[in-house]
Amino acid sequence: MEQLLVNGAVYGSLLMLPTIAFGFIVGVTGRFHFGLGVTYVWVAMITVTLVQAGMPFTVAAIGGLATGVILGVASEKLLYRPLVSKTRGPSFLPVFLTGWAILLIGNSFARMIWGSAGFTLDPGFVNQRISIGNVIIGSYDIMILVVAWVLVVATALLIKYTALGRTMSAVRVNVEMSEVVGIDPNRTYTLVFAMFSLLAAIGGLLHAIKFIALPDSGDQPTFFAFVAVFIIGTTSGVFRFALIALLIGIVSSISTFWLELQMSPLVVYSLLFVYAALLPDLRKLKVDTIKDTIDTLLIKWRGHEKSGRTGS
Repeated sequence: MEQLLVNGAVYGSLLMLPTIAFGFIVGVTGRFHFGLGVTYVWVAMITVTLVQAGMPFTVAAIGGLATGVILGVASEKLLYRPLVSKTRGPSFLPVFLTGWAILLIGNSFARMIWGSAGFTLDPGFVNQRISIGNVIIGSYDIMILVVAWVLVVATALLIKYTALGRTMSAVRVNVEMSEVVGIDPNRTYTLVFAMFSLLAAIGGLLHAIKFIALPDSGDQPTFFAFVAVFIIGTTSGVFRFALIALLIGIVSSISTFWLELQMSPLVVYSLLFVYAALLPDLRKLKVDTIKDTIDTLLIKWRGHEKSGRTGS
């Protein structure tokens, strides 16, 4: 059981990055960007390809991360924004379906280009294993824990103390009021997609080092992020997103003690929905209920649509 807890903490630390990314993209821009799953995969595939072409790992990783940022920004500027500006009436469903389409098409292209066998990524050092009592932890695990938590803290500090973070927060709270004080929402959306696509891309890179990069490796982290964000609300902070992702990782790992590995996602989804349904008193901790989340999103989408149409 101790080993499962450690494994869950490592996996949960990996999940923190796409969960924070998905939460802030939805919260600030109103886009359900399931295409983060494509970013998660493609950054690893591109990095592996560049390494195989003879590039040093560091250079290849920078190329892969840049690809992830480009994919995110292109999704916003070429797909979501034109869609919202041209849609008459609520754009919730078109945006939601577009996010799904990006994920499915991106996965299909990954299979066409790299096949279905998958790749592992060598960071240039050996994964040395350390025994601590009944627990074995590898150097890759330690790297994931350190990098993930450093990024979580850095993201929280950026959101709280920088001009960019304050701008994101303003648009997140009230997009129309942010325009009144001179903030350009469309520019903010672009920066949000760039910043948080990079965060998810780093997660994909770490995933490929620890596990294996498959064309659909980004599906489960993205689905877990969607459920987590939908349950705890789009107005949650960085650390709350991180903690719910860590909990998902631990629950997913511990569930394999009794169930097959393939059943762990079902356990996670079930527990999260039971959590939302049976613990409404946690509203005193400012945890949004599903209804509140839907109402908040609908209000934000109206503002995003108005902003998109006036800016187009």
